[in-house]
Amino acid sequence: MQSYDVAIVGAGPGSLKAAEFLANNGKSVLVLERGKIIGKKVCAGGISLKNFKFGIPKSIMEKEFKRIIIHTPKQSTIIEHDEPILYTTSRVALGSYLAGEAKKAGAVIKTECNVTEITENTLKIFDRHENDNKQIYFQHLIGGDGSASVVRSYLGLKSHAFHQAYQYIIPTSSSNTTINTSNKKDGLFNDLELFVDANKFGLGYGWIFPYKTTASIGSGCDLAPEMQKYYPAAKLREKFQQWFTKEFDQKYNFAQKEFQAHTITYGYLGHKFGKLGNIYLIGDAAGFSSSLTAEGIYQSILTGLEVAKQIVDPKYSCPEIQRLIAIKKKEDYYYKLFSHPPFVRNFFYEVVGLLLKNKKFAGKVMGKINRY
Repeated sequence: MQSYDVAIVGAGPGSLKAAEFLANNGKSVLVLERGKIIGKKVCAGGISLKNFKFGIPKSIMEKEFKRIIIHTPKQSTIIEHDEPILYTTSRVALGSYLAGEAKKAGAVIKTECNVTEITENTLKIFDRHENDNKQIYFQHLIGGDGSASVVRSYLGLKSHAFHQAYQYIIPTSSSNTTINTSNKKDGLFNDLELFVDANKFGLGYGWIFPYKTTASIGSGCDLAPEMQKYYPAAKLREKFQQWFTKEFDQKYNFAQKEFQAHTITYGYLGHKFGKLGNIYLIGDAAGFSSSLTAEGIYQSILTGLEVAKQIVDPKYSCPEIQRLIAIKKKEDYYYKLFSHPPFVRNFFYEVVGLLLKNKKFAGKVMGKINRY
């Protein structure tokens, strides 16, 4: 039986950053990823400035944006800045970079490994590479395995606060459309755009997130039972398809497009568990994602690092996690506060749209998003 100081289930950004920190501080670390490719996940890939404090290099960013266009039912608002205010990146590129740093530090990363059983100190896994069942002993276990976390399931925790996100990935070259896009700066889509309309997107928003050679056009809905009264998931999914078809597919007649969908857990469930206090949940597995924006990369890395620091130093109190929990409580409050009928929510959107036309107000909003 193999033995490690720390076993980590899932090779997301938080897991890999935790593995790097732990290995750099003398811990033996095993990261288990069920997928074949590290980082491959359905995600819009938006990177706010606060992520760079974790040492992520700008060289792996695909695009930078000095402006964001926000569309409400009655107006469009452009938020501009002299410096980039948001970036997009490939989750595979991000995962590859973080995995490389973790391996350099000495962490062991195994892909195509399914966790089949968990106890207080052991994991049973099926290694698809070797077509073999194995048992792993650990002193500490970190569950960084997303919204369908097997570690969270082992702990008996059930979340009822989920966002369902869906998107089309569109190649942005002129060969993917019957419309000539050669006069555009970089292809079909260049601006990062957000669309808020409660009649189309419910409590969420629509988006266009451009990358180097592709773009994500997506939206989502809230699957929480109490949110289904005004915004039923099936109806919002249908409206998203209608919006995509009318505004994009019929206009550009895409030759290629790939539909993707995934769930995001935003209801915080706790992060330290087990009779021995040796089992942790981080990122989406713990419900740290934002209820307002569904952002999760920053929350994943921050909580992964905090948990790793506590494993290295049991006296460490995880102040950044406590700060994040306080922010989430505020986000959840405002999120539910405006979960009203569509006409009420759209009135709120129009007011915010007007306020964002004020550069000082817009600067404060973007500052909070990029700093918290």
